[in-house]
Amino acid sequence: MQQQRTKQYARKTTSANPPRADDPDYDLEYGSSPSFIEEDSEPSAAFLASSVPTSSSAVPKPRTKQTARKSTGIWIPRRVDDDGRVFNVDEEADEHPGYFDTPMEDYSTNIKDDLKNVLQECKKSAGSFYSNCSYSNAPNPGLSVDGVGVIGLPLSEPEAKRLIKKCTQARFGKGERTVLDKSVRDTWEVDTKKVNLLNPQWETWMRETALPSVCKEMNVSESEVDAELYKLLLYEKGSHFLAHQDTEKTTGMFATLVVVLPSKFDGGVVQLTHTGQTSVIDIASSSLLETHVLSWYTDVFHAVLPIESGYRLALSYNVKQRLAGPKPRLLDQNEMSVGLNRVMKSWRQAADGVLPIQVPDKIIYTLEHEYSERDLRSTKLKGADEKLLNELIPIASELRFGLYIAHFELHQRGWAKETFESYNRSYDADEVSMQEVDEDQTCFTYIVDLSGREKRGVDLCIDDDTEVIPEPLGRGKPQKAEFGGFTGNEGGTLEYWYHKSVLILCPYHELFGVEVQEDYACRMLMKSNSTSPTKLEQTCVSRVLMACNCEGVTETEVREAIEALLRSALRWKDLELWLLAANACPEEERLERIKHHVLEACRQWPFKKLEGICESSLKHDGSNGVRLSLLDDLQNASIEWNDKYLSKWCDRQLGLVLSSLRAPKVDEIDSFIKVCMNKGVEFIKNILIPHFKEWECDNAFWAAFLKSIKQHKDSIGSSNSLDGIVSVLTSDIVSRSKVFPSLTHGWYREEFDMKAWEGLVELVLMSGDANVFKDLCKPSGRL
Repeated sequence: MQQQRTKQYARKTTSANPPRADDPDYDLEYGSSPSFIEEDSEPSAAFLASSVPTSSSAVPKPRTKQTARKSTGIWIPRRVDDDGRVFNVDEEADEHPGYFDTPMEDYSTNIKDDLKNVLQECKKSAGSFYSNCSYSNAPNPGLSVDGVGVIGLPLSEPEAKRLIKKCTQARFGKGERTVLDKSVRDTWEVDTKKVNLLNPQWETWMRETALPSVCKEMNVSESEVDAELYKLLLYEKGSHFLAHQDTEKTTGMFATLVVVLPSKFDGGVVQLTHTGQTSVIDIASSSLLETHVLSWYTDVFHAVLPIESGYRLALSYNVKQRLAGPKPRLLDQNEMSVGLNRVMKSWRQAADGVLPIQVPDKIIYTLEHEYSERDLRSTKLKGADEKLLNELIPIASELRFGLYIAHFELHQRGWAKETFESYNRSYDADEVSMQEVDEDQTCFTYIVDLSGREKRGVDLCIDDDTEVIPEPLGRGKPQKAEFGGFTGNEGGTLEYWYHKSVLILCPYHELFGVEVQEDYACRMLMKSNSTSPTKLEQTCVSRVLMACNCEGVTETEVREAIEALLRSALRWKDLELWLLAANACPEEERLERIKHHVLEACRQWPFKKLEGICESSLKHDGSNGVRLSLLDDLQNASIEWNDKYLSKWCDRQLGLVLSSLRAPKVDEIDSFIKVCMNKGVEFIKNILIPHFKEWECDNAFWAAFLKSIKQHKDSIGSSNSLDGIVSVLTSDIVSRSKVFPSLTHGWYREEFDMKAWEGLVELVLMSGDANVFKDLCKPSGRL
């Protein structure tokens, strides 16, 4: 079967490629190349499954002919043995129970404890859960409030009192309601609609100074986030806000940023608590002359202690992911720990029977943050969780581990611990503790793959003591507790509910198939700057190529996939991958997708190797502007490179394009004018104008076209000849236009077309010909 696959899909090779510098045992081969596969042929599902690690039940079906997309083939990492035989890496793994044939010497004998230790080390390298930066040279934002005017800074008491008159008492969320309770939150606020920041330097400073500093301290990639103004807050003496977590106020929000503007105050200490860590931010001593920028993740508990004197004025921002980009990710500043590779490979070999040790069927790792079902996916994890997942994905993919995210629930029922005063007073559930657990129930309430796709029908038994790290789930304070109260002869019943977001790791791919999902693969390829593909990037390429062919993938996702592949191919100087990516586009959209990459491709490879795909793209594209623009760029490049072959090819293709022009559009006029500069007056007179007349272009188009001709007439040819063409053409258009009511029938009169009349007037004025203007205004037959 392997031999048959190689014959059917692998490209023909005359010599072996040199080994990659970072992987001397591997040679990169390709699946079906456009020149070796029939237009409507499709790789088998088995072949697709062998080239990308997937669950046996999750192999995407290739697109059918109805989608008008052709098979692109799969980019396959291959291994070459000493005899020159080529094996698919994943096929070889399937054929041999031991993923590594040679047992490790220094292997882990306690997978659970060693994995716990190494993952905890990974978590320590992540960024802080908050940020605190101060600036003595920050610009004045030019703060202005509707009904108040510009607010002077540092804030004075008269200004503060003037502002308070236009403020409202701040509310807060309690369950499903928004309530007003000054014992919990005593703060003045102004809605962002009434707040204006008049100094343009403020936005620049926020974007280039404040936000990058926050991102650096919290170890978040600054290129992927924005800060959106939410409220103006004013604290006076006694103002405070008890400990709380921020809600997600807008799509993609993951943190809060507060800019405390210069204003003298005492008190107002910010206390932050997260996963057992507590930090305090006290900026009162420098509050008068400095601007302070504070930030924290939304699920961090934080409180603002009472203001003792003065006023604290602050701008509150929502920090969120950019809509057009992926979820912000923490920067990977350290390489993957050698210990993580050692533990995971030990687990892999033991699961395959290569090492003589007992290993768990799975490991459940409790995440630091809690996530809603909507955010339970790789792109939504944050802080240490995101860093840890990014560390795990490459090694899990290489070793074919299952890697999933889930909601876990533990329900404990038992008896409350009795005290001497147990029967003399009533207790709430949070005032008693569990003495003995009679029964507990554990379950996964929701399991998803890395892209957030739910895995249904998975029923797993969980051993809280041997499979859960870093500590059993029933530790610490439960999310919910119910106490039945103490009775006469027995202790009171107590119930605990624990809810956690967790990672699931499993070495058995038939239970949890590793899936490097399309969205993750695209992001990785787009962000990579490698000069040759790593093993994970090879897998990502295969996944992305398959996504271009699969049902259920949107047009936007396909466009993003093709863009990622084209960029990667150019960076790796990989011609065949570039051709595979280009051929993955529908023919009528291909030129639009590849146009920005063609020149760079021509710099890297001989044009003859790109000639076929360029000709096909020009033939099927429906845009005059895109086709002419590409040919103009290539013609200029041929002059720069002194490439006569490319120059002659451009001339031939220009003739074909001009003989098959589509309906012209106003935004294509610049492209037409560039051709006119090379072809001259006769081209305009004998080719373009007859073509435009054939398509019955409207007066707005003619006006724009003639205006552009007049603007560039010195670069096109004889001014007198062009003026004559403009005059004759305008007169002809005026004579053929019917914008006035017809008087043919006394009982019926057509409506006057004011829009067409305005277009004619603009056209005539553009021509500058008085005779044409007289023709337009002649009463005979018109008024």
